[in-house]
Amino acid sequence: MIVVTDRGLAGKISDSSRSFSQLLLLTDINFSVAARLQESRIEGIVSGTGFRKCHMKYVPAEEEVKRGAIVITSGLDSLFPPGIPIGYVSDVNRKNAGIFQDIEVLPFVDNIKLEIVAILKKE
Repeated sequence: MIVVTDRGLAGKISDSSRSFSQLLLLTDINFSVAARLQESRIEGIVSGTGFRKCHMKYVPAEEEVKRGAIVITSGLDSLFPPGIPIGYVSDVNRKNAGIFQDIEVLPFVDNIKLEIVAILKKE
Protein backbone atom coordinates (compact mmCIF):
# COMPACT_ATOMS: atom_id res chain seq x y z
CA MET A 1 0.00 0.00 0.00
CA ILE A 2 1.27 3.44 -0.83
CA VAL A 3 0.85 6.67 1.11
CA VAL A 4 0.20 10.01 -0.60
CA THR A 5 -0.77 13.53 0.37
CA ASP A 6 -2.25 16.33 -1.70
CA ARG A 7 1.36 17.27 -2.60
CA GLY A 8 2.58 13.84 -3.69
CA LEU A 9 4.21 10.61 -2.54
CA ALA A 10 4.94 10.26 1.18
CA GLY A 11 6.03 6.61 1.32
CA LYS A 12 4.59 3.14 1.66
CA ILE A 13 3.13 0.97 4.39
CA SER A 14 5.84 -1.45 5.50
CA ASP A 15 3.90 -3.21 8.25
CA SER A 16 0.37 -3.17 9.59
CA SER A 17 -1.71 -4.72 12.31
CA ARG A 18 -5.29 -4.42 13.42
CA SER A 19 -4.74 -1.13 15.23
CA PHE A 20 -1.83 0.61 13.45
CA SER A 21 0.31 0.79 10.33
CA GLN A 22 3.99 1.58 9.98
CA LEU A 23 4.94 4.09 7.30
CA LEU A 24 8.28 3.82 5.48
CA LEU A 25 8.96 7.41 4.46
CA LEU A 26 10.20 8.43 1.03
CA THR A 27 13.37 9.83 2.63
CA ASP A 28 14.19 6.63 4.56
CA ILE A 29 17.41 4.90 3.46
CA ASN A 30 15.44 1.66 2.96
CA PHE A 31 12.97 3.26 0.53
CA SER A 32 13.19 3.25 -3.27
CA VAL A 33 10.75 3.82 -6.13
CA ALA A 34 10.96 3.59 -9.93
CA ALA A 35 10.79 7.16 -11.20
CA ARG A 36 11.02 9.34 -14.29
CA LEU A 37 11.45 12.99 -15.09
CA GLN A 38 8.03 14.27 -16.09
CA GLU A 39 9.07 16.32 -19.12
CA SER A 40 12.03 14.42 -20.60
CA ARG A 41 10.78 10.92 -19.60
CA ILE A 42 14.28 9.95 -18.40
CA GLU A 43 13.98 7.04 -15.96
CA GLY A 44 15.84 6.06 -12.82
CA ILE A 45 15.35 4.98 -9.21
CA VAL A 46 14.67 7.47 -6.41
CA SER A 47 16.07 6.35 -3.05
CA GLY A 48 15.95 7.90 0.39
CA THR A 49 19.08 9.18 2.09
CA GLY A 50 17.91 9.40 5.69
CA PHE A 51 17.85 13.17 5.38
CA ARG A 52 15.47 15.70 3.77
CA LYS A 53 16.67 14.98 0.21
CA CYS A 54 16.62 11.86 -1.97
CA HIS A 55 18.87 10.64 -4.78
CA MET A 56 17.84 9.66 -8.28
CA LYS A 57 20.11 6.83 -9.35
CA TYR A 58 21.02 5.07 -12.59
CA VAL A 59 20.59 8.04 -14.93
CA PRO A 60 23.34 7.87 -17.59
CA ALA A 61 25.85 10.74 -17.57
CA GLU A 62 25.03 11.70 -21.17
CA GLU A 63 21.36 12.46 -20.37
CA GLU A 64 20.44 16.14 -19.97
CA VAL A 65 18.89 16.65 -16.52
CA LYS A 66 17.93 20.17 -15.49
CA ARG A 67 17.51 21.63 -12.03
CA GLY A 68 13.84 22.13 -11.25
CA ALA A 69 12.70 19.13 -13.33
CA ILE A 70 9.68 17.41 -11.81
CA VAL A 71 10.15 13.76 -10.76
CA ILE A 72 7.17 11.38 -10.81
CA THR A 73 6.63 7.67 -10.28
CA SER A 74 7.08 5.63 -13.46
CA GLY A 75 5.02 2.59 -12.49
CA LEU A 76 7.77 0.22 -13.63
CA ASP A 77 8.22 -1.27 -10.15
CA SER A 78 4.63 -2.65 -10.16
CA LEU A 79 4.01 -1.22 -6.68
CA PHE A 80 3.51 2.49 -7.32
CA PRO A 81 1.15 3.63 -10.09
CA PRO A 82 2.64 5.98 -12.70
CA GLY A 83 2.37 9.75 -12.41
CA ILE A 84 2.46 10.37 -8.65
CA PRO A 85 4.56 13.49 -7.93
CA ILE A 86 7.73 12.77 -5.93
CA GLY A 87 9.70 16.03 -5.96
CA TYR A 88 11.97 18.14 -8.10
CA VAL A 89 15.63 18.00 -9.09
CA SER A 90 17.53 20.29 -6.71
CA ASP A 91 21.08 19.51 -7.85
CA VAL A 92 22.85 17.64 -10.66
CA ASN A 93 26.51 16.58 -10.59
CA ARG A 94 28.03 14.95 -13.66
CA LYS A 95 31.65 15.36 -12.56
CA ASN A 96 33.34 12.35 -10.98
CA ALA A 97 30.06 10.45 -11.13
CA GLY A 98 31.27 7.74 -13.53
CA ILE A 99 28.70 6.41 -15.96
CA PHE A 100 25.75 7.69 -13.92
CA GLN A 101 24.90 11.20 -12.74
CA ASP A 102 24.56 12.20 -9.10
CA ILE A 103 21.05 13.72 -8.97
CA GLU A 104 19.55 15.18 -5.80
CA VAL A 105 15.76 15.28 -5.48
CA LEU A 106 13.88 17.44 -2.98
CA PRO A 107 10.54 15.74 -2.16
CA PHE A 108 7.30 17.73 -2.39
CA VAL A 109 6.11 16.17 0.87
CA ASP A 110 7.79 17.51 4.00
CA ASN A 111 7.88 14.69 6.58
CA ILE A 112 7.93 17.16 9.48
CA LYS A 113 4.63 18.70 8.35
CA LEU A 114 2.95 15.40 7.48
CA GLU A 115 -0.59 15.35 8.89
CA ILE A 116 -3.26 14.08 6.51
CA VAL A 117 -2.52 11.18 4.18
CA ALA A 118 -4.38 8.78 1.91
CA ILE A 119 -3.48 5.12 1.73
CA LEU A 120 -3.89 3.54 -1.69
CA LYS A 121 -4.22 -0.21 -1.98
CA LYS A 122 -3.42 -1.99 -5.23
CA GLU A 123 -6.06 -4.51 -6.23
